Amino acid sequence: MLRGRRRGNLVIVGSDQPLPEAALGRAVAGDPFPARLVAGEDLRRFASGAAVVTDASVTANNSASPETSPQSTNW
Repeated sequence: MLRGRRRGNLVIVGSDQPLPEAALGRAVAGDPFPARLVAGEDLRRFASGAAVVTDASVTANNSASPETSPQSTNW
């Protein structure tokens, strides 16, 4: 996981128009939970060498334990 954490979320945002990186950076910096915005060259370095994941390459994880499985939100 990122920065040695066992759990967390990775949010990927894309657009055919430029994104407001400065505003997004301020928003994540002001969040009560640790977060950061990765863009530009930092994003290219972060993603370099990562395998492309497609629907065809994903398999079911039937061995997940309750500890590692997502928790129900009961919304």
